[in-house]
Amino acid sequence: MKPLLSKLIIGTALLAASAAHAAGTIATTGFSLAWAEGLSRDPFDMTLLSNTNGIARIGLDVGLPDFMLDTTSGGGDTGDSSWHRLAGTVEQGYRITSMTLSATVDGKLFVQSLPCDLCTSTDAAASNGASLAWAVTQHGQRVDLPGSALENVIAPTQLALTSAQQIDGAFGLDLTVANTALAQQGFQSGYVNGQWYWERYLEAASDITVSDLTLTVQVTAVPEPSTYAMLLAGLCVAGWAARRRKA
Repeated sequence: MKPLLSKLIIGTALLAASAAHAAGTIATTGFSLAWAEGLSRDPFDMTLLSNTNGIARIGLDVGLPDFMLDTTSGGGDTGDSSWHRLAGTVEQGYRITSMTLSATVDGKLFVQSLPCDLCTSTDAAASNGASLAWAVTQHGQRVDLPGSALENVIAPTQLALTSAQQIDGAFGLDLTVANTALAQQGFQSGYVNGQWYWERYLEAASDITVSDLTLTVQVTAVPEPSTYAMLLAGLCVAGWAARRRKA
């Protein structure tokens, strides 16, 4: 009975931890982020990977599926996108000075090609692609930041966006990640004296994966107005003292 009770307690704790993690809330030095709304095939989640020297790295799972198409299994033309809006708050006395959104995009493309003498031919085709887009809203104004895209990916490639926009107070962050894949079968037919005597299919394959999506946020402490006032007063006193010594 005791082992069963222990397992139930551990299981409940794990479920609670998972639910808290899946809530999509990050609170760290100088700012916080919380999931507000979005559209994706799978749930959204984020994890604080590191937070040192004013730089926070946040891992994002935006619920975007991977695609693996092969014409031997039907092939096709497919794609998906994931959009999420995060609500952020920069604490008083801090300012976000830069953000970077990065991901690793990997893919595979295969197109079969065979000699075709005295025949008609329709080529096989394969393609893939991935893109990142984002926007910041603060003080009631939305700014679409530059995005980036890759096409025909055949090896792991970094996709990264960087913004030096200054952010303080409440803000919104929109993230859009998309990928596409196409694998289309080809066909060849041979003939002699106007008679068809053979035919064959040309195969194709296309894969696309977007992984390691990471938001890196740099936060800087900003002196309070009272600190500036004290500094100015100190400079004035130092200047007055210097003038007295000269006199």
